[in-house]
Amino acid sequence: MSTKIYNGYIIRKPLLEFYPELPPFGEKIRQKTKDIIAKTIAWSAAFHFDNATLGIPLPASFGRFYFDGKISIIWALECSIWDAHRKAQFEGVRDVFDFQCDICLIPAKDKTYAMLFSGHRAFEEIWKQVDGVEYYGYWNNTDPVDDMSWEDWEKRGQEWEDVLGKSCVPSYVGLTFECQSNYWPSLGREEIEPYIPTLTDRLKNLEEVAKIRNLNFDEAKEKLVKDLTAKMIYPAFSAKLETKPEIL
Repeated sequence: MSTKIYNGYIIRKPLLEFYPELPPFGEKIRQKTKDIIAKTIAWSAAFHFDNATLGIPLPASFGRFYFDGKISIIWALECSIWDAHRKAQFEGVRDVFDFQCDICLIPAKDKTYAMLFSGHRAFEEIWKQVDGVEYYGYWNNTDPVDDMSWEDWEKRGQEWEDVLGKSCVPSYVGLTFECQSNYWPSLGREEIEPYIPTLTDRLKNLEEVAKIRNLNFDEAKEKLVKDLTAKMIYPAFSAKLETKPEIL
């Protein structure tokens, strides 16, 4: 068998018996997607704002996101992530913001074979935690997994060959469960705020950027702390100032 199945799994129960596990799994994937996007926006928006104290302009691509005479950093970032996601979907461009997560389920007599299609390790870990799911990959270009004999390994390969048939195309013989489909999270302050980096992290980042660009960190630090204390930015981004940052 020439097919390499690195994303193969087995569920030792019929598909109808396993099905109730799928909707909760899909919900966890959508929540994880929401968390990834919210964290990215929170950190990126804070650092873009902070870098401005060093005189570093916003990316030119943000120019199309003017609102009421100002650039909306949060809106610009969300749109940029959306663009990357859609590009990955329709043009096959690999990207960290490719949130596709599909499971192809192939029913057998008393078990179900499954193949996970996703580029996110976090999604893979969530799938592995679903009750009844066991990793069941196969390849013939290197040695088998450590705890298997060559005889059992070849039997597994034959299983996959029988399951996939001559075409070796999972969707020809299985049913696909789409976790995301056209899903895109609606994000507000309550979703983004928990991921705002601390002032300590922001100042460390600022110091790094200043060093790389040979800019005056002390002046930028003073301006940033003053601006945040005066809440001259969207309130959610005025870092937690109750504790004195380690870097001050």
